[in-house]
Amino acid sequence: SKTIFTLLVEGTFGFWAGWRGYQLTSSQTEGTYEAVAKIPLCEGRSAVSDGICAEWIDLTYNKIPPAFWRNLDDEDKMLRDDRTWKAVRAFADNCVKRRSY
Repeated sequence: SKTIFTLLVEGTFGFWAGWRGYQLTSSQTEGTYEAVAKIPLCEGRSAVSDGICAEWIDLTYNKIPPAFWRNLDDEDKMLRDDRTWKAVRAFADNCVKRRSY
């Protein structure tokens, strides 16, 4: 019973610590999303860029309706997670820039 209690306490603490860490990093005012969006612009070969850029471009420009992106740019619309979606688009834009090199 002591082992189960210890496991429960450690598991709960581990879950809380992970959740709290995620909350802190995802709520930063700048940096995290913008840094990830710049991955395709890294010099040289990039396994990430080579592996997902084609699909990411297709998803961003062909699967998500253009009206969504117009709404994202409209300051009057209050879209949830707008920083996330802007980073998604920036990643795709940077993939397109990478192709042109």
